[in-house]
Amino acid sequence: FKLGVSDKFAHAPLRLSAVYSNLFRKASFVDVNDTLLDVDPFTGEDIQGGDNAFDKFKSHSDNFLKHISIGSELLFSDNFHLRLGWNYKARKEMIIDTRPGLVGFSFGVGVNVKKFSLNYSITSSQKGGPSNQINIVAHLSQFKKKTVIGPKEDS
Repeated sequence: FKLGVSDKFAHAPLRLSAVYSNLFRKASFVDVNDTLLDVDPFTGEDIQGGDNAFDKFKSHSDNFLKHISIGSELLFSDNFHLRLGWNYKARKEMIIDTRPGLVGFSFGVGVNVKKFSLNYSITSSQKGGPSNQINIVAHLSQFKKKTVIGPKEDS
């Protein structure tokens, strides 16, 4: 179950979005860079928990952020948009310490041309390298023939 919110500012060309995923489930994953696991990968229970307040805060905030995805969109015009996204869980799961790069981040651009929308995005959410996507959308409702109603001719 996901819960999301998006808002475009009235006097700024900016849209912000946030999505909270797996609303009723504790997020768990195995971080391959950890030498000692804090969470059992099968049950999701703490194996060894810190007793001090900072360790508990760190654990709870880390668990909260694993559910969050954040995005923004700059709307330069009705026909040109730039997009940026961030996924904490993807970054934590897929990052390699020696080569972190932009894992967990995504970038995109959208252009509207006549009856079509062209979108391109690049996502660095995998260890093997970035994923490129191209999307072409046809606005079918705009292809409908328009009937012109004019005065009737007498014959």
